[in-house]
Amino acid sequence: MPIIYESYAVSATVKVTAQKKPSAWTAPALVNPETGAGLKDTIQYIGTKVRFLCILYDSVDMKRLSGKTVRLMRQLNTGAWTKVADVTTDSFGYLDYTYTLAEVGVNSFRAEWDGDAVYAGCDSKAVKSFARHS
Repeated sequence: MPIIYESYAVSATVKVTAQKKPSAWTAPALVNPETGAGLKDTIQYIGTKVRFLCILYDSVDMKRLSGKTVRLMRQLNTGAWTKVADVTTDSFGYLDYTYTLAEVGVNSFRAEWDGDAVYAGCDSKAVKSFARHS
């Protein structure tokens, strides 16, 4: 972790500031939980279950970040982003959440993490699924 040293000759004190390490997400995926088929940018019916998958990792050394609580967010059409759930990454840094489409329109999903004492926060890219009545 980079350390920045600042010294002050007059007061003879040293200030040490630690910079946070960058974190990142793999490209998220939406898949059918039964078949594993990709659902990104596809048309689905109300009641269809979609599985949101991605990995949180240290973007410098690629270490996966486990045990991190992240927010799964959803946007309907061009509305505001709303929280769907808080989900904790598993021991391999994976985020895995299944959501049932309940409203007609473009459903966009993304993950957000605020970061912690070591890592800066990050947001995943948004992925979309189009929902319609059957």
